[in-house]
Amino acid sequence: MLFALLVIRLSDFCSDTSSGQTTVHIDNFDIPFSKCQKKNFAGIKIITNYSTIQKYQHRTLRISNGLHLEVENVTSGDILQKIDVFDATLELKLYDNVDFIDGSLRVNHEDNSQLIIRNGSLRVVPQKLIRIIHTNDVHCAIKENPKENVIGLSKLVSFVKNEKKLGAQNRYSVFLVDSGDYIQGQPICGLSNGTIGTKAMKLADYDAMTLGNHEFDYGHDGVYNHVNLINQNGTKLVTANILDSSNTNKLDLKPYLIKEADGIKIGFLGLITPTTNETSNPKTIGNVTFDDKVVSISQKYVNILRQEEKCDIVVLLTHLGYDTTDVGSDDIASQFDGIDVIIDGHSHTELANGATRQFNDHTTLIAQTGWSLKKVGVVDIMVDSLSNQAIGTRAKLLSYDDLKNYSDDLEAKEFIDTVSAEFDKITSVVVGYSNIELDCDRALIRSKGISKMGDLVTTAMLRTAKDAQVAFINGGGVRTRVNVGEITWGELVAVLPFGNPIVVINMTGSNIKELLRFGTRFFGEQQTGGFPVSSGITYQINLDLPPTDENRITNVKIVDSNGSNPVDLVDSQYYGVAINDFMRDGGDGYTFLGDKPKVSQYGPILDALVDYIKNLPNATVTGDEALFKYERIKVIKSEKKVNLKSENLKQKFIRKTELEETVQVPDGALDMSYFRYNTKVDVFKPFFNYTINAHTISIKNIELARKLIPSDKGIIGSGYLYILSDPSNFETNENFRNELTNFHSVKCESFFHKPSNGKCVPNVSLIIIFAVMIITAAGFLVLLLLQVNNCQNKVRGYEETSELNDPMASET
Repeated sequence: MLFALLVIRLSDFCSDTSSGQTTVHIDNFDIPFSKCQKKNFAGIKIITNYSTIQKYQHRTLRISNGLHLEVENVTSGDILQKIDVFDATLELKLYDNVDFIDGSLRVNHEDNSQLIIRNGSLRVVPQKLIRIIHTNDVHCAIKENPKENVIGLSKLVSFVKNEKKLGAQNRYSVFLVDSGDYIQGQPICGLSNGTIGTKAMKLADYDAMTLGNHEFDYGHDGVYNHVNLINQNGTKLVTANILDSSNTNKLDLKPYLIKEADGIKIGFLGLITPTTNETSNPKTIGNVTFDDKVVSISQKYVNILRQEEKCDIVVLLTHLGYDTTDVGSDDIASQFDGIDVIIDGHSHTELANGATRQFNDHTTLIAQTGWSLKKVGVVDIMVDSLSNQAIGTRAKLLSYDDLKNYSDDLEAKEFIDTVSAEFDKITSVVVGYSNIELDCDRALIRSKGISKMGDLVTTAMLRTAKDAQVAFINGGGVRTRVNVGEITWGELVAVLPFGNPIVVINMTGSNIKELLRFGTRFFGEQQTGGFPVSSGITYQINLDLPPTDENRITNVKIVDSNGSNPVDLVDSQYYGVAINDFMRDGGDGYTFLGDKPKVSQYGPILDALVDYIKNLPNATVTGDEALFKYERIKVIKSEKKVNLKSENLKQKFIRKTELEETVQVPDGALDMSYFRYNTKVDVFKPFFNYTINAHTISIKNIELARKLIPSDKGIIGSGYLYILSDPSNFETNENFRNELTNFHSVKCESFFHKPSNGKCVPNVSLIIIFAVMIITAAGFLVLLLLQVNNCQNKVRGYEETSELNDPMASET
């Protein structure tokens, strides 16, 4: 109990993992609890003052893991907006002259948490609700399609109108927002140059939106028309990281807009993926650039919205992607606080109940619906009525089954019926048949080039371009599958919506290998729209080697369109290579193709595909065609020992996925060079937690593994390996092994020292405790001596003492 007399910082308490004190006074929360080395607070009571909480530098103090936090001298219920309670107890002692406080609860009752009010009571203030209905990557799926579970525009509009009506009746606010890639993807939009998609957005009456990369598929003028039509009655479309230096039709984009509802100011900030200049044809974009500093840009405008615009709620509309190789929405949420919700798009990720990221103790909710209007997202933001600050968020996705019983909005249905009747005459024409599903799984075609639809497309390109021996198309250029049965022209337009022509260029064998190394650099580990789907070529890829290694791509052979008659690729020989103009112009990063001699140009790839299908026997794809039988890519991959090397951690953002094989960890360490090319590792920030998620992690020597990964660095569990500190601390040299071994084996002879990282260091907390004890004991001793001396004086002569101390006696 003596330690409770000390008033210390939270960081001091957290760093002293050896002390066993149960009651602690904290006067400075200089770190969030999430960075506290103590992970279990059961039986620990921390006492602090209301004024200390008011000065807390982070937006929300999150307490959990059995902690009991007592706050004294509370005068206002605003303290409940500064503390989140998870599996913990919050005890508020009201100031002497305060009978009650007003506030909204932030206590999570499901996690055994409780709120205790001492010396008074709590008057719970009703919360306000902000409801955000959101879409992303609609890709012009505006027509209802029960077979594909596509909700469609008329059901969406009916649902939104009903929600806004309910909101008006029950005093909550409803907004409809979108995060880009709305006006491209179906023939009905492609044939209208995106105009039908824009009109659909206008009819749905979106409150806020941002641009996606595929809005730029219609070129600079197409985007200009889209932006102007959306914003003609006031700003609704916002994007903060687009710069346009065009002399004419310059894009006039605001970074953010502000809405007000029920006395709450809500800021909507827009961001687009900086890779748009790669994923859309660079030649059609014009003088538009996309700033890649999305973290600093978002932080700049979030600060403006919070501090200058005085926004209570901040929502980001981002077309960046979730858990991607580039900087995504999850990375922004992990870098700074101040964002309540991120409505994301681009990666076509379904986040059923949203995802969260924390910076210090502030939590940001991330929501995304998938794509093609198969889901509609709903995000609720609970707002404290007194402070207008968010006190909770939740997310859910609604499917076609959830909305199918809504009646069609009459205006939206009339619009869809009218434009469909006009375009169905063209798109419903049958060009052939298929006995198999021509699959086009997004993940497979973009990470491994596997797709029957892709094989069919590149074979059609090769058959059309008579002066080419090889054909490539970027995986992102093949958009969707075709089901068994009739193949309509409209379905093929949906497969190839961009209208790209076939371009034949001259490339040496060495150039082709360079293309393969670049395009397959993320083979099997992450999706990229630039993966080279091919025909007329076979090769081996060795995943044990890095992409830059010339031996990664080997045994390259030129074959005919059926995969027959293989001939070795000769490095110095020239070959005709059929690609689309998007790749030739540098799309998806293929900038090195721009200087290759152009031999010829053919019509659109779509026309080549239609002609190829029509010329098949009975215009039917049977599935027995040779083009589906030969192995284009042979993968070489071996299990290997892995060790962690700090020099391989120079990339800040590495991602997470599952491994396909057992990972052998004979010495308990990790080799990031291996994981970089064969899986993805979660590293949100260099000093944040990261996880390698594998089916199996086998440790040959568990004792050695424990020495190499001590408990405060990480733990080894069933199926997972967690590293909990800065990865750069790990080395594979013998000195480091010895140091980590000494970490647990070192013993300190002095009572006032403790082992730390293989060394004996002063135990500061113990020294302080001992010093306080000595000072206290000395104080008691001094008081005792004074008391004894006083008693002795009284015994020797009370009258003499009185006379000497009597002022009147000196006068006589």
